[in-house]
Amino acid sequence: MSTSTQPCKDSGFALVSIILIALLISVISMAIMFAARRQAALARELTHHNRAALAAYSAYNLALFNFLQARLTSTGMRFKENGKGPEVSWNLYNEPVRLEPGVEIRFQDAAGLVSPLFQSKLLSRLLLQVTGDQNRTRRIIDSLADWQDRNDLKKLNGAEAADYRLNRAGYEPRNFYIQLPQELCLLPGCDAELYGKIKKYIVYWQPNPPNYLTMSGELLQACLKNSSLVERIIKLRRQNKLTAGIFFAMTGIKQNEDFTGRPSGWVRLRVEAREEAAVARISALIVRRQQLDRPCMVIEWKS
Repeated sequence: MSTSTQPCKDSGFALVSIILIALLISVISMAIMFAARRQAALARELTHHNRAALAAYSAYNLALFNFLQARLTSTGMRFKENGKGPEVSWNLYNEPVRLEPGVEIRFQDAAGLVSPLFQSKLLSRLLLQVTGDQNRTRRIIDSLADWQDRNDLKKLNGAEAADYRLNRAGYEPRNFYIQLPQELCLLPGCDAELYGKIKKYIVYWQPNPPNYLTMSGELLQACLKNSSLVERIIKLRRQNKLTAGIFFAMTGIKQNEDFTGRPSGWVRLRVEAREEAAVARISALIVRRQQLDRPCMVIEWKS
């Protein structure tokens, strides 16, 4: 008497097929679930970016309005919010002002910064403060002069076209004014690392004369070479007690046409708005003008 095994084999194949189909359905379901979660996360991220961008633009417009109506002082500006109430004071030396949670602005008097176009001596002091290397500083400053002049006469520590060819730099001096502050990185002795350390003190367009009262602590130290004096100046400034007269008396610097201690009306405005992990930033160089139809001029803009 024989016994057939065919039903058992069919049952085994059916079980395997069911398991495979169930696994396939599970994989597809998981893929759909992960895709849905990713889309939801992307939508949230986009929403946060949009909110951050809107907050940044709103803060920029508010800051610009207050700047245009403000009364400028030696180290800051004073204005009435919405044109009424007590005066509010904002600084012009790059310390943050928080408008609301996640939103802050910074105003920096451009006269408290360094322009490689107009202030090679001040740039030299800054480079020496950062590098501590006199030879490297002289090399950069002389190379900057050679980069911008139209002749082939090399400064003592500078570099002309032949030096760049010898070092296989792949470029030669512009023989004209630098067009961007980042061009400093092309000079012998300067590199991206050094520029990264000084770029927050650098501005391309800058009014003369410089305003020491709105310089950063690092730049003040580079100019005055006296840490305790710089600390006292910064303390008085934060207390809104620093005036040009007090500064002259403390430092012995003479007030003249090269330094008046007055704000320039040129400011670098920086806005930062955060919404969760999203960050929106706006940076602009603004000039205040005494004209009703054109109260200001935007020299630079980046967002």
